[in-house]
Amino acid sequence: MSEEIKPATLSKAFVTGGSGFLGRHLIRRLRSDGIKCVAIARSVRAGQLVETEGAEAVMGDVLDAEALARGMAGCDVVFHCAWQGLDMRQPLEAIWPVNVGGTQEVARAAAKVRRDWSMRLIAAHSRFAYRLACGAWSS
Repeated sequence: MSEEIKPATLSKAFVTGGSGFLGRHLIRRLRSDGIKCVAIARSVRAGQLVETEGAEAVMGDVLDAEALARGMAGCDVVFHCAWQGLDMRQPLEAIWPVNVGGTQEVARAAAKVRRDWSMRLIAAHSRFAYRLACGAWSS
């Protein structure tokens, strides 16, 4: 049985995709539980959105190892909610760098920031996963 993360055990969370639908709602919920939030923001507009929800914005993206490390410093958990959308007429490879490469960079940064593996990484880019699971793309 997996260990449940309880809000009382968390003091600070890092969120990717914080300006998106899932990320904004997650930040709002974490903040309502008294958990400080830091979110990576790839644009000024994204930074404004996460700050509106009560998170500290760190400029960069999921492929920027330095920005990820800065944002994750002092965090107990990483919620990886970032994903790049795709026009269904495009090949799957068009989103590979951000959705796969970005996930790899987030995991690497978390491992470097907390070398004792005490930081938890939760990946939740569900729209991408649901489309793949439903066979929306053919190979």
